Amino acid sequence: MSNTESFEDVVKTRREENFAEFSSETHGLLGRFHHALHTTPALVPLIVLVSAIAVFGIALGSKFFSPFALTLILQQVQIVGVLAAAQSLVILTAGIDLSVGALAVLSSVIMGQMTFRYGIPPFLAVVIGLAFGTAIGAVNGWLVSRVKLPPFIVTLGMWQILLAANYLYSANETIRAQDIEADAPFLQFLGTKVQMAGATFTLGVFLMIVLILGLAYALRSTAWGRHVYAVGDDPEAAQLSGVNVNIGYQHPKLVAAIQEQAGRLMTVSPAMANDMRSEAARVIAEVAPDGMNMVFFTNGGAEANENAIRMARLHTGRHKVLAAYRSYHGATHGAITLTGEPRRFGSEPGIPGVVHFFGPYLYRSPFHAATEAEEGDRALQHLREVMVAEGTDKIAAIILETIVGTNGILMPPDGYLRGVRELCDEFGILLIADEVMAGFARTGEWFAINHWDVVPDLISFAKGVNSGYVPLGGVILSDAVAGSFMD
Repeated sequence: MSNTESFEDVVKTRREENFAEFSSETHGLLGRFHHALHTTPALVPLIVLVSAIAVFGIALGSKFFSPFALTLILQQVQIVGVLAAAQSLVILTAGIDLSVGALAVLSSVIMGQMTFRYGIPPFLAVVIGLAFGTAIGAVNGWLVSRVKLPPFIVTLGMWQILLAANYLYSANETIRAQDIEADAPFLQFLGTKVQMAGATFTLGVFLMIVLILGLAYALRSTAWGRHVYAVGDDPEAAQLSGVNVNIGYQHPKLVAAIQEQAGRLMTVSPAMANDMRSEAARVIAEVAPDGMNMVFFTNGGAEANENAIRMARLHTGRHKVLAAYRSYHGATHGAITLTGEPRRFGSEPGIPGVVHFFGPYLYRSPFHAATEAEEGDRALQHLREVMVAEGTDKIAAIILETIVGTNGILMPPDGYLRGVRELCDEFGILLIADEVMAGFARTGEWFAINHWDVVPDLISFAKGVNSGYVPLGGVILSDAVAGSFMD
């Protein structure tokens, strides 16, 4: 093979030059400012704060910028900043104004009363106060999400209740700071003072900075944060977002990679070797289970499942494929036939040779099981009976979603997938794991099947492989199956 044809060497010595350049979408000063506000909403309160400092600084001069004045400002800012971080997080994730300020006041009153009225150690009193505040927040969420009360009514009502409860519980008495400092200094831990450059800071200031920076990083640079920004509490947006945005929306590194490749080479014949395709296969094989080192790329998940059953039939010389009733494997002709739930009805008759069976589902058990273990055992016995009835020497593969997705997010009982693997080994049947939804770290493992230490013969994937940014899927083949296609 000539050097120009050795695409493995090209992968190892990837060129670093840019193949495409894209102009900024933020033209002009106003455009850049608008873009900054859109991508970083936290700039709005920061601008207000800086503007206020500038106005008061001009009005009061050096008095305003004295260490004493700045210390007082920071002590107030720390309280507002910590509460603002908590409030922002609640609004972004739950879509409700939780009256965090009132919660914080009541929680602090509970901490003080627990310590001075009931003699509870300060550390435990703090835990009780925080737990009480968390419980009230959970009640608010339940009233909005389950009882379906309007968020504004819940917020306003809870605010009044908290204020009244605070007044009644504390009997409108204030615990003196001197008593707290003498008998329960832990309650003032965040008020511990630190001298720096002539100014007095408290630990609360540093906590505020850490919280704000941590929240800013999470919202801007993590999949969770990008999902929150794009979807928040909007159920329609959540549905539109699908189940494939594993690394979040508009991840800059992946967007840049797509832009670079678009400028370098837009398409290539499947028959031609390509360094980027080879590199993609390599990194996917690296995270696949041991003994699975070949990747066949497709345009999506349904096509991946179509090719997986074709490979199984060609490898085994058999034609039947077993699939679960509670399953969804795609909308193409073969994939919708594999699908067991009612979405297949409109496409029947489907491809020949597909037989359905019942998987484990204790809540609506067709096996009259009482425990997860019993459900798993009876489901395996049912599967064995179906296999025997269909002719074990006629079955090419069993395909199943490792974790059932759109039919309920159903976790298989411990031991079930291992049992399916053993049945397949007993009768020379291939096991196809449909990881289109669960794959690529959605469950904390690269592939969900890894949780049960089971190695399938074929893995179909799509969606999370690139966070759904471009149409891509594929099949990962075991070395044994790949050997059937090496010629």
